[in-house]
Amino acid sequence: MTEISCQYAEELCTRKVPIFASLSEEDLAKVSVMIKHRKYEKGEALILEEQPSDTLFIIKQGHVKLLKTTPQPDISLKLLKTVTKRLAHAENLAQSLATKDPEIRIVHMILELVDKYGKTVQGQIKVELPLSREELANYVGVTRETISRKFSKFERLGMIEIKGTREITIRNMQKLNEYID
Repeated sequence: MTEISCQYAEELCTRKVPIFASLSEEDLAKVSVMIKHRKYEKGEALILEEQPSDTLFIIKQGHVKLLKTTPQPDISLKLLKTVTKRLAHAENLAQSLATKDPEIRIVHMILELVDKYGKTVQGQIKVELPLSREELANYVGVTRETISRKFSKFERLGMIEIKGTREITIRNMQKLNEYID
């Protein structure tokens, strides 16, 4: 590890890190004071498992490999995969809510519901909705009326079929996937 001296870089670095985006200039300045720029060689340890740490590492370039020794690595790997999947989902949802058209967000939600709750019944994918229309609308940041209108539109396009208030049958998965591409 080598300590890197870069004039004015601390403040600029904090602005480039998404988790600091909501901080005021004053708070950014406080964080900047705590920053130390370091360069690590490939394979070099940032921190060892048994060392206590109160450090936040921000990786500007490259990759980090996390290693944890455990008597039952299979369980740890399964848990890590689950946590990683949830984190990726949360990040995708946040990005979707911030940037995508409401119609696209609704299709993403339908596909997510298919993934989590879809069951194949007589060659068709049926989804028993775990949430009310109001809750679905809140999930994607639209009104209940918008959810209902878009569901009707997707039904007219032959993508889905609505049965009651709590069931969707997927009529054309390919069309749903193409809709978001």
